[in-house]
Amino acid sequence: MEYLQGRHDDVVFACVCVEGLGVARQFSLAYLNAATNAVVDQQDLPRFPAQLGCSGFVIVDASGTFITTKSSAFLDVGEDAFYDVERLLGSASKGAAP
Repeated sequence: MEYLQGRHDDVVFACVCVEGLGVARQFSLAYLNAATNAVVDQQDLPRFPAQLGCSGFVIVDASGTFITTKSSAFLDVGEDAFYDVERLLGSASKGAAP
């Protein structure tokens, strides 16, 4: 995420942890130098399709429109998943359809 944040300074990364405050803190220290980290209880889960980051990302533009609810999954395509995210971010930043 730091790589993408450096290339897209108009993007805010947000991670939602559903495994409790301890896991959120551990994950934040290890991976989230460039992201906002939030913790939610089971009853407050997001109402939009979401998944683990290694299974793809949800990308929302500045107006709240979903660009995608699942980018390519790292588990399926490896490093190419980050190129997919970068392509989608570039399209969203320019206001174009992905």
